[in-house]
Amino acid sequence: MEKCFFSTIAIILFSLNVNAQNCPFDNTFYRDLTPPSSGATVSDPCVFGGDLITVNVTLGETYDFSTCSTNTLDLTMTLYNTAGTDILATDDDGCGPFAGPATISWTATYTGTVNLLVDEFPCNSGTNCITLDVTWQETLGTSDDFVFDQVSIYPNPTSEVVYINLRDLKDAVTLQIFDINGRVLHTKRILQSKVVQFKLNAPTGLYFIELRSEDRKSIYKLIKN
Repeated sequence: MEKCFFSTIAIILFSLNVNAQNCPFDNTFYRDLTPPSSGATVSDPCVFGGDLITVNVTLGETYDFSTCSTNTLDLTMTLYNTAGTDILATDDDGCGPFAGPATISWTATYTGTVNLLVDEFPCNSGTNCITLDVTWQETLGTSDDFVFDQVSIYPNPTSEVVYINLRDLKDAVTLQIFDINGRVLHTKRILQSKVVQFKLNAPTGLYFIELRSEDRKSIYKLIKN
């Protein structure tokens, strides 16, 4: 009985591994589906498997690509860079049930165009209508209640050393540095310093600086080159 149980688990894990797909860049261009502004969602109710969708993106902004409202098809989505040479993200069954729709959430690592390939599993064309939603997530730290108006961060981009000028901010502030996966790289409690200096000992890429007081919070983008 125990041997049979572990054999079943092994088969399931093998199936999950097989179902992870990176589809080749061979779909046919269908249309552009770029949200007009931060916080907006645009939809197309009838994308087919085998279609290619373009979306204009902005460095540091997060975009959601979802077919979760299509509940009857086993779908795969593959996100490529502008040239179609590099895979940025991929998903199969990410909406929940096994052998179901796909969803991708991706933070842009450049400003330009991405290519989204929509396929019926594994990487097939089809004639079934698929509802595709593309959302430009609302930018953090834009509300008046959460902005440190006088803060400046420089140099940005930086090669290593970063300065944060808090100017006339009198509240105690907690500083945190995050990577694009949300991992905390650095935390510092600032009490009276007007200018804070730190070294970003991390690979080239996009990072986020969060400044938080008792009643305010703001998040800034920082590029390491």
